[in-house]
Amino acid sequence: MKGIIKHDWQSGIVGNWKQIIVFAVVFYICSVFTVANARGGNIENVSFFENLVYVMQGCIPCSQEMEFGSHFVIPTKWMILQIIVAYIVADYPVYDLKTYGINLLVQTKSKTKWWIGKVIWTIEIVCALYIVGYCMIELVTIFAEGDFFTVRESAGFFLHNDYSVFNRFGLCLIGMVLPIIASVTISLIELLLLFAFNNVVAYAVVFFFLIASVFYENPIWIFGNGMSIRSVNRLLDGTYVTELIGMGMVCILISLCGCILIRKKDIL
Repeated sequence: MKGIIKHDWQSGIVGNWKQIIVFAVVFYICSVFTVANARGGNIENVSFFENLVYVMQGCIPCSQEMEFGSHFVIPTKWMILQIIVAYIVADYPVYDLKTYGINLLVQTKSKTKWWIGKVIWTIEIVCALYIVGYCMIELVTIFAEGDFFTVRESAGFFLHNDYSVFNRFGLCLIGMVLPIIASVTISLIELLLLFAFNNVVAYAVVFFFLIASVFYENPIWIFGNGMSIRSVNRLLDGTYVTELIGMGMVCILISLCGCILIRKKDIL
């Protein structure tokens, strides 16, 4: 098992440095755009969490915006980041099976261990991508001479909500914990579909979830659970706990289903 984890770390994370750099550059551009947008409203010295909340903002469901006659804006930055994560998650397992990964599978003689290794890799790569993204935001924050935790009430005009009411724990939940767990959950679903069917089906389902999350408000679409603008009410009414438990259970279920599927499927 250690050999599988080590191989996936070296090949799937360290070896994926080009894709990680692309993600980092996109995150950096999104962060710079946040600072520019804030300065347009006379908000200087944008903090780390003001920047992060904006980048991970997402949108109010289109269905609700249309109901109240409001102007709906597609969350382009957020969607691009999610699409890049989906591509990276689906790309490596397929490539690995065509190269050294197939030899490792034969050597271990355990499809279950190989699958668990891919589950662990998925969690690691998603966390690694977000950590790199956070580093980009911190870099922009340093250039903007902002601090870390401060979220000002006056920043609500471009954040489209008042995040100053939350303490550090709440800000970490909104900007870090919920987005990462939502991405891990959808990535594990993508991984299962990848082996159950193919990468086309996996991409299609993820894209469907992405579009559904933009247009509708329902925890079942998962992506919406990581949008900071929707997490405000969840933290205020405490429903975020239910969603965290729900996504955790989905991750466990997907992992178990994958163990059963991989034993029956001929992937050699």
